[in-house]
Amino acid sequence: MHVLCGFKSERPLYQTGQIETLEWLLAAYLKAREVRYGVSPEGPHASERIRKLLQRYGCTAPKIQSRGHETRDSSHRDWAEMEISRLVDNPHGITLPARMEVFARGALRAFKALYEGANAPPKEIVHVTCTGYVSPNAAQLFCESRGWQRTTRIATVYHSGCYAAVPAVRQALQTVESAGAASARADVVHTEMCSLHFDPMNQEPEQLVVHSLFADGFIKYSVQKWDRVAPALRVLAIAEEIVPNTPHEMTWGLGAYGFKMSLSRNVPEYLSQVVQPFFERLAQQAGLSYADIAASPFAIHPGGPRIIEVLQDKLRLTDAQVAASREVLRTHGNMSSATLPTVWESMLLDPQVPHGTLIPGVAFGPGLTLAGVLLQKVCP
Repeated sequence: MHVLCGFKSERPLYQTGQIETLEWLLAAYLKAREVRYGVSPEGPHASERIRKLLQRYGCTAPKIQSRGHETRDSSHRDWAEMEISRLVDNPHGITLPARMEVFARGALRAFKALYEGANAPPKEIVHVTCTGYVSPNAAQLFCESRGWQRTTRIATVYHSGCYAAVPAVRQALQTVESAGAASARADVVHTEMCSLHFDPMNQEPEQLVVHSLFADGFIKYSVQKWDRVAPALRVLAIAEEIVPNTPHEMTWGLGAYGFKMSLSRNVPEYLSQVVQPFFERLAQQAGLSYADIAASPFAIHPGGPRIIEVLQDKLRLTDAQVAASREVLRTHGNMSSATLPTVWESMLLDPQVPHGTLIPGVAFGPGLTLAGVLLQKVCP
């Protein structure tokens, strides 16, 4: 029986309340316009106009209460001292290569924190990120620093978007199943720094959603045979599907000043049309029917408040069934690929989720791709 276990989260260095973050975003938008145009082209009304747009399109409290950031930018307004939003030099902030240097430092810090106190090297580390690329990557540098060069392989799942935990688990499962040894272990490590890609000159409505929704997050967990000592999440089925005729509904591309997401307002509706048949096929893989999982707690990737609401309504789920997803969104924001594992971790630690509970989960990203895992909580 192969399981997910050994979850460990590492919060970013700085935590900021959503109300304060939205005020900071407003100040950044205005500062960028001031630097770009000399003065705000709309005079004293610019502040009120952007504030109204943020209230209309942005993700506000209390649906998101706080978010984490690896840099201290959002905790002050000295634009000359920012790591990313150094707007006195450029209204877009620093360039993409400079942002990748910040990512490299943050990802390596996260690896060291996540493995603090760990001595046994895994057979493989699957490094997952959608928000930064550098080579050698943080997993390689960390393994070299620990002397694991000959014992631990490095695999990568990059740029898949918010659903990346699912192919990462699939990769880790293949590793431990092929290893044969009962002690074989593969670790999955997510290092997401979404805040790196903030461009205050990009003030379209869909970008206001992105800027007010995404956050940084780091999490590690293992795939191995269950030791029957600690609670774990048994893997029953995995599925990944591309929704037909939706290739441009969600994109995640590279720009001069960061990665840029495009997110169609039609995404929730497309997902609502396909999510129940997707879960039916996922259940069938495990020899079950949808009726067997319909009353379970669902691990829905909280892509945003609207996503949870639409899928909850379509699947006829109670508030209790989506409570974990909603709480992770409230306390963390959307951490891209690290979000769904954080929901899994919360369910694993929740004493109100008993032994034997089925946990169907789904996440989605560019493609438009649906990716899901059917888990079962097992306790000694």
